[in-house]
Amino acid sequence: MSAVPAGGDKKNIVKMAYIYFQEGRWDKAIEEYKKLIALDPEDINTHNMMGDVYVKKGAPREAFEEYIKVSADFSSRGQSDKAAIVNKKIAALDSSLLPPEAQKRQSLIKQSIKADSAMEQGNVDEAIEALSEVAKLDSENLGAYAKLGELFEKKGEVAKAVQQYQMLGGVFVKNRLFKKAQEMFQRVVQLEPNNIEARINLAQIFIKQGSDSDAKKEFLVIAELALNTGDIENANTYATKAVEFKSIEAHYVLGMVFFKKQQLSEAKAEFESLLRFKVNHVGALTYLGKVYLEMNQADKASENIQKALKIEKDNLVAMEAWVELCVKKGHKPDAITTLNTLIERCSE
Repeated sequence: MSAVPAGGDKKNIVKMAYIYFQEGRWDKAIEEYKKLIALDPEDINTHNMMGDVYVKKGAPREAFEEYIKVSADFSSRGQSDKAAIVNKKIAALDSSLLPPEAQKRQSLIKQSIKADSAMEQGNVDEAIEALSEVAKLDSENLGAYAKLGELFEKKGEVAKAVQQYQMLGGVFVKNRLFKKAQEMFQRVVQLEPNNIEARINLAQIFIKQGSDSDAKKEFLVIAELALNTGDIENANTYATKAVEFKSIEAHYVLGMVFFKKQQLSEAKAEFESLLRFKVNHVGALTYLGKVYLEMNQADKASENIQKALKIEKDNLVAMEAWVELCVKKGHKPDAITTLNTLIERCSE
């Protein structure tokens, strides 16, 4: 237990400090508050009062040191309202009398207050401007980046919002904060469903978390996106990864990759692997028929394409494959009939 200072017990010290404060005897008040701090160095209220006395005395440097301790303590306890009150005191100090590092921290606090005020008033542009300054002054202020992302999203500036969220996601991954990283990359995907980079990050996060099922879904989506944009190599890479995680549907993407590469035997094997589990998969049936057509096995081609059309009679790809088959077999009337129907469907 700390020894009681010579000035008397705590109650008496508090009383004397108050009296000196009321009388404007700042040095005497400071002496009493120092006694209280000697009794309890963690007493934040005393540090706060010390800051007030230093302001009255015209000693902003000392006031700053006291207020910063108080603000940090309130923030660490999640008492943001109390921290905000102290931060306003810090912002009001004469910056010209503060040392350079204190000036920088004060400027950061001023911009944070400005941003909060702008957000409360619904002034998005002013809030973005202030938060951008906060991020420049404190590059490790992740909260500022998160708020910037939200504000850019609110403004409809998707690319800028995505930039903030992706940066944050990368920082969280680096620090192994996978849940927070997942939240950031999911925000990116909500804004840009075709963002392959974000989906790759999500898949890797799911693997680290042991969520193989979610990783499989992401790999499949990435493979499909790559296939749709003509990126055959990435379609192959990520469909293979999805298959490793036991994705059935990924066999279709692999089949399409091999078909586009004219590796017909491999394409046939992938479509057949899928059809063993999903016998009515129209896409697999259609392209298996197209594979047989390329292999000059018209009867097997006809069998699979007809199955596809029986399941989904207006499927445009299956209809197109049937036209191709009819032309190849010399059945021009059937080809023309189906082609006319196909034109009508496309027009619709």
